[in-house]
Amino acid sequence: MPKIFSESEKLSHKQLLFDRGLALIMERGYKNVTVDELIKLTGGSKGYFYLLFESKEDFFLKAVMWQMEQIFQALLDASQQGATPSELSVLHRQLYRKLKFANYEDMFYINQKVSKEQWQQFRKFEEDFFARIIKLMGSSPSERDPQIVSNLSALTYLSYMPVSSGETAQYWFSEKSDMVTDILLETIHRYITGH
Repeated sequence: MPKIFSESEKLSHKQLLFDRGLALIMERGYKNVTVDELIKLTGGSKGYFYLLFESKEDFFLKAVMWQMEQIFQALLDASQQGATPSELSVLHRQLYRKLKFANYEDMFYINQKVSKEQWQQFRKFEEDFFARIIKLMGSSPSERDPQIVSNLSALTYLSYMPVSSGETAQYWFSEKSDMVTDILLETIHRYITGH
């Protein structure tokens, strides 16, 4: 008889899977990681995985949202301890560099695989996330558009991803990626804070 997990155990398994699964996807690429490999990370079964997630794509989108929530929580904790918007900006840049990313080709692939509804839910979450970040930094989402922040973040994400092969590699000075990322992150924070 299969083991019955409590809600807190399921949550713990999800968080472990999000953390380790994103790391594995970052290392090997989304298409090169199977559900069976994800299952091994927590010692569960395939049936248990599909009890937690509709699909591998559903897992991935939820893992990205979980990671974004981790960033927001760290910023919120710092804010509640008295961090200024400037200090939050520095912390956000530090956290950004620790994120686990899939490459942009994987994101385009996932966009094609999920339903329109799933992608819209993800984009809505993303917009709400940036609205909360804007508020936390002391600005208003009515004055600082969360969709603009999302687009700037996407550009930063693309600049942070290693571009070492393919058609785009010839147009990219990869040794300057860190500086470009810093400039784009600074641009995001200047937009959010208005200075």
